[in-house]
Parts: sequence; structure tokens; C-alpha cells
Amino acid sequence: MADASVGAVKLHVGAALGLSLDPGPHLHAAGIDPAELEDPDGRIELARAIRLIESIAAAAPVPSYGLWLGEHFHPTKLSLVGYLVMNAESLRDALELFCRYQQVIGGAFIWRLGEPGTDGAWLEMVEMRLPAIATLAQEWSPAAIISTLRVLSAEAIAPRRACFAHAEPSWSAEYARVFRCPCEFDAGRTGLWLDDADLDKPVVHREPALQAHFQQLCERALSRLEDELPLSRRVLDALLKRVAGEEPSIAVVARDLSMSTRSLQAQLQDEGTSYKALLARARRELSEHHLRDRSMSIAEVSFLLGFSEPSAFHRAFKRWTGSTPAAYRNSLAG
Repeated sequence: MADASVGAVKLHVGAALGLSLDPGPHLHAAGIDPAELEDPDGRIELARAIRLIESIAAAAPVPSYGLWLGEHFHPTKLSLVGYLVMNAESLRDALELFCRYQQVIGGAFIWRLGEPGTDGAWLEMVEMRLPAIATLAQEWSPAAIISTLRVLSAEAIAPRRACFAHAEPSWSAEYARVFRCPCEFDAGRTGLWLDDADLDKPVVHREPALQAHFQQLCERALSRLEDELPLSRRVLDALLKRVAGEEPSIAVVARDLSMSTRSLQAQLQDEGTSYKALLARARRELSEHHLRDRSMSIAEVSFLLGFSEPSAFHRAFKRWTGSTPAAYRNSLAG
């Protein structure tokens, strides 16, 4: 079952206080006992965390609770992961560490930093597990990331462009003020285009020794969480790492997960899926990711995903999305 870290839940409790709201009634409405928030390593069921967020957002005296939350965000609110990124070498390193350890914060959404392009890189929300509060989540998470980059660099970092999957809201002028860049709505994805010059800026006041310390703690926390993940999620994660120029066999992935092929197949069947279905999902996610990088040809993307020839990739992508790779890439222009 998906959950959120206590730190992530306390972020919203703190936001309520910042908005002069009493968090008590909102915690009660969500079915969260304040005593549950006393364990810094605790986890809260995602459904209850969502009820808390919805309750606070409905009472917030601001046009957009999501943008307000992101604009007032500080990386220390990310607990271990926050202290880790605050001691990274550069903003790019900080984002890479955040992407690696984001599950420690919670599994509500997954961000991925793309490969460097000609003069920048996409930071994209590739998975979002909060459909009940999708717009709010797609406001606060990217806004919080920009606020974090500004804190880390002590500069007024602004993306070149911000894209949002949701429709343009009535408070869209707030987006331009918060992100300080052109904002595109109904874009089919949520992400930020960040310039290389900004990504290469150093993190101010970092302590290299502290980075090693907090990374070790994050690694331990991530390992504990991965042991609790459903097998289908662990297989998908393994495939996302393995699909690179070849089609990884089920035996290879089973070995990665320290289990037999037969046991892996049986457990996936119990979870209502299969290795073949997860491989197709991994290929689709990676294909959409790589097609956004215009420095790569479609033939190169096809090779990276382990297809024997581009025509096989074209057929598979059309089956997954209803669109050809070229048409999908063209739809992202602008």
C-alpha cells in the first residue's frame, strides 16, 4: 500500500499553521492521530495523507494552496533527503540525489532528470499517484523544487519553461509570478526545462563530509523501503535500470532480485501482472522519456530500448500510445 513519510505529512501541518489554521480539526477529519507524527521514521497511509491535504487546501485563504506551499518550501522539510541535497556539489547533483532518494520522502510522485541536451535538461514528473488532488500536487511539487534550487544556490533560479498536464486555472497569473518563466497548460506532462548554466551552479555552504553521512542514511532508508515494495514495483524498477541496448531476460532480473525465475513468475501472477507486461511498461516509460531528448534520433531510442530494428519500435510505440514516435516527439514541440 502506498504511503507518505511522517515528514511529508508534517509539511502540511506546518503549512496549516503558516496559514493561521488550526491543524487539529484537519488531522481529525483525515483520521490521523497527532501521536503518529511523533515518529520521525514513521509512515502514514497515503489515503489519509490525501484527506489531510484536501481538508487544509479547502480551508486555505489563498488562491492556490499548492503554489503557496511550494513557494514557501525549504529543503529542510524533506528531512534526510533535504539535508543530503543541501550538501550536494551542484544543483544538478542535488536534483540527481533527490531523484534517487525521492521514495524516502513518499511515493506520491516520481521525478526524473533527463540527460543533458544542447543547453539544458528536462526535470519531469513521470509518475503521479495522487489523482484525487492532481492539480494541487502538480503545483506544489515543481514549485517546491524551484524554491529548493533558489535556497541551495542563493540565486533567483527560474526555469526556461514550465509545463503542466492540467488545464489552465483561474489563478494562472500566480504561476508566472512563482516560476518567473512562460508556463504552458494542458501540455500532456508536468516538468521544468532547466538551463545548464543554472544546473552547474554550486550549492552554497555545503559540507562534503555531511553529504557522505546523509547519503549513507538515505541509502539505508531506501533499502528498507525497497524490501517492503510489491514485487511488481521492484521488477519495474530493475527493468528501468536494465533496459539499455538489450532486452533483459527474466532470469537476469530474477538474479538481480535474489530469487528464482519460477518464484518471480508466480509472485507476479499473484499480483495480477507478468514479466512481459512490466517489460512493455518499462519500455514505454523509457521511450517517452528518451523521445523528449531531441539530441537522440528515433533509431537511437529504438536501439536503447533493445528493439532489433526501428520498425519494431514504431509498431510497439503505436500500440502503446496510439501515436508514432515521430508524431509523439512533434507533439512536444513548443
